[in-house]
Amino acid sequence: QNHRQIISLLEFVRYDYLPQIQQCSIKIMGILSSRIVGLVQLLLKEDVAKSVIEDYAACLEFRFDDFQVIENTKDDVGVLILQLLIDNICRPAPNITHLLLRFDVNGPIERTVLKPKSHYSCLKIILDNLEKVTKPDINALLHEFSFQLMYESCLDPLTCGPVMDLLSTTKYQFFSKHVGTIGVSPLPKRNNNQALRISMLHERAWLLKIQALALHVSDISSSVYREACLAILSDAFGHCAENMKNASMFQSPGTPICTSSGLMNRNKVLELLEVVQFRCPDTSMKYPQLLSNLRVESKIEEILRNSATSEFGGVYYFSERGDRLIDLDAFHQKLIQMSQELHTQLSESEKGELKESFHRMLKWAWRYNKNLEEQAAQLHMLTSWSQIVEVAVSRRMSLLENRSQLLFELLDASLGATSSPDCSVKMAYILTNVALTCMAKLRDERFICPTGADSDAVTCLDIISAKQLSNAACNSLLFKLIMAIMRNESSETLRRR
Repeated sequence: QNHRQIISLLEFVRYDYLPQIQQCSIKIMGILSSRIVGLVQLLLKEDVAKSVIEDYAACLEFRFDDFQVIENTKDDVGVLILQLLIDNICRPAPNITHLLLRFDVNGPIERTVLKPKSHYSCLKIILDNLEKVTKPDINALLHEFSFQLMYESCLDPLTCGPVMDLLSTTKYQFFSKHVGTIGVSPLPKRNNNQALRISMLHERAWLLKIQALALHVSDISSSVYREACLAILSDAFGHCAENMKNASMFQSPGTPICTSSGLMNRNKVLELLEVVQFRCPDTSMKYPQLLSNLRVESKIEEILRNSATSEFGGVYYFSERGDRLIDLDAFHQKLIQMSQELHTQLSESEKGELKESFHRMLKWAWRYNKNLEEQAAQLHMLTSWSQIVEVAVSRRMSLLENRSQLLFELLDASLGATSSPDCSVKMAYILTNVALTCMAKLRDERFICPTGADSDAVTCLDIISAKQLSNAACNSLLFKLIMAIMRNESSETLRRR
């Protein structure tokens, strides 16, 4: 193979006169990165690595700065670059993601000290844009995949150290400030812009996952990581013991204490739960009467039951998010074949009616895809919400203030959401696990004594003055617990417990 030809193809990413050529170059990079193990070494050997890094960064920066909405994500160079980075993050080191994000590809990846300020790369462009999160109506998909890339980088064994060290700094603090801004902002209406609604749900999900992971793995003996964790807890839960203590030294009595995102006592986690509570549209199909009369619906159901993708004779494909959706072109071809088989059996009026019925089937398939994507996005965000709540409650409880009150609020909200008519079975299962965690921690908190439960210094006064919930709070929890248990959609786990 001619290495120079490969390099020439990859260098076309800078050809911004014709976006289609840029797209092809990025796609070729994706194919080569999955097939050529030594691609990074090849770029280094040919002395083009630096120019490729800068070309990709410039291409991504131009896309972030663009004001044009790109309808087809397959034609979006920004999405293609971010997908390339995400797809390669776990490949053997050094891989193309390591190169384009400016990791040290000449030494151990895990020992890299990332300096996005000093080095122009995709990492600098991504972080600059995640810090501002501007033009959400245009760049929502880019923000979503950028947050996903940061999460995957924090999770990968080789890149986690350098990326976590970078994101823990005061400048970023794992994007904790965004919880109170983009995290709780209203979602677009489904009828107005469902694609944006879906992307915003995923964007918030990845943001919460990053912060949950940070709370879980951070070594709080390090002052930098401790400050980052305190920032996450303050901005998300509004109750942070150390911040309360430090802030009270400079506040007059009765003055509300503020964090970077507003008043200390505002619990954004509860607002996040409200955002994700909505009834998803129904994805079931009502077949037109003609299809039932012709016994065609069983054939359509058989087509849809076949889980194969369109490449293997089925009608499905996997989206860039991993959702299994109906391939409209493949489904259309199946319907055309079915129509041709029935052609001789139908009258002219029935042929017209059959054509209209199949047209309605295609419209249903399009709606099915969108609604399924929205359901997946809703569950993704709720799962991420549960992760940050459970990690904070389980591992970082000592950093939180007013713990009993906070646990009550979380438990009350979880049970309330579980008993809501908008709560699906899958949502109820997630919420139930959060409720059970809060119950367990609330029970532990009930018996915590200042000197320790096993200490000889425990007095009768300690036991009497132990924190208790008010009667009204207990009644509220009991009522919501009963309501949740009585619902058929509620988790069986909650009933057994």
